[in-house]
Amino acid sequence: MIYRRTLCSAALGATLATAAPAWAQAPAAPPEASNAQADDLTHRGVDLIKKHQWAEAEALLRQAWALRHAYDIAGNLGLAETGLGKWREASEHLAFALATFPANGKAAHRELLREKLVKVREELGALTVVVGAAGVGGVGAEVVVDGKRVGTAPLGEAVFVDPGSHTVEARLAGYETARQGVEAVKGGALTVTLGMVGVREAPVVVVPTVTPERRSRAPGIVLGSVAGVSLATGIALVVVAASKTSTVQDEYNAIKKAGHSCVVGASNFDPQCNGLHSTASSGDTLHNAGVGLLAVAGAAAVGAVLYIVWPPASAAAPRVSAVRVTPAASPTGLGLLFSATF
Repeated sequence: MIYRRTLCSAALGATLATAAPAWAQAPAAPPEASNAQADDLTHRGVDLIKKHQWAEAEALLRQAWALRHAYDIAGNLGLAETGLGKWREASEHLAFALATFPANGKAAHRELLREKLVKVREELGALTVVVGAAGVGGVGAEVVVDGKRVGTAPLGEAVFVDPGSHTVEARLAGYETARQGVEAVKGGALTVTLGMVGVREAPVVVVPTVTPERRSRAPGIVLGSVAGVSLATGIALVVVAASKTSTVQDEYNAIKKAGHSCVVGASNFDPQCNGLHSTASSGDTLHNAGVGLLAVAGAAAVGAVLYIVWPPASAAAPRVSAVRVTPAASPTGLGLLFSATF
């Protein structure tokens, strides 16, 4: 039987680096209470192995294994599993025990483990897994057998499985998972080659985001101001022109009532008619200017409305810092001058 009375966790930790890829690295040394419990479970498991009570021994040794991954626990657990015909589990634990066997351990115990491992593996199929991936050669790919991780490529040794159907996979970030089904035969050996193909990334379509430009309100303000000033001025001019026309008509009626005429060259021509002609002419000018300003007001108002409801142009609207409206007069008429500073 494989049994060690004096435990040496430090020695085990130093030799775990050579363990088979199917096993995780041994955990840190447990507290003394766990060590004592693992010792007790191992003692009782070994006694049951001597009595060929394989199932009971396996149960106790599995508990000890959960507390501490040590070569002596693994070796005895492998022996119990061998007695139960659990070849794959026995292979893993016996291999672990040999890989972590201390240099000062008994040679007879080491030889017993080696003989048992050879016989156990005769009941299994051996899979040599070779992984290839473009650019990295498969190095670092995770090898999975029947959903269980068994190591990282390249694997140092064969993976032993029960006879029958199995699924072998290789997984690596950036590559499609390579998968192959195999049929393992008792005592047989297979080489499984998994070629990994890089994942094709879908083309990225960049859709430009159009952010609506903030339209300047200055043009609308200018047009609104023009419309307002033009309307007020136009109405005022029309009113003044109407007043002048009314005055001319009243004076003309008075001259006519007095028996005088405003026809140039007539014998009864009244000299006051000259002033009426001038007043009437200025009234017509003011009327025409007022009507023109009302037309400008209407056009500016329409422009302001269109600017508000029309979609903004791609180019930014100019900024207006000042708007000026200046009355203008000439011998032929009146008007307004509009100016804006951009």
